[in-house]
Amino acid sequence: MSIKKVYRIILKLMLKSLKRDKRKYLSYKGTVDNLNGKDFNVDKTNKKWYINITEINFRGEKYYLFSILDGYNRGTVFENSSK
Repeated sequence: MSIKKVYRIILKLMLKSLKRDKRKYLSYKGTVDNLNGKDFNVDKTNKKWYINITEINFRGEKYYLFSILDGYNRGTVFENSSK
């Protein structure tokens, strides 16, 4: 059966397909104010560490990226990924 014939049958029976809107990726593109009043500046290495956990949805599976950053030079101390 050709696609044109299927299309004519759909028009004749007045069928409509259900269309779900896909969620669009929205990322914040502005700056965030320091509402807590925390001091993020460090004068020595390994004095403050920051944790970043990111969730990525890829082909229906969730992956997590985990990293620890040093506050002095913003370098990566540890990173890991899991499913």
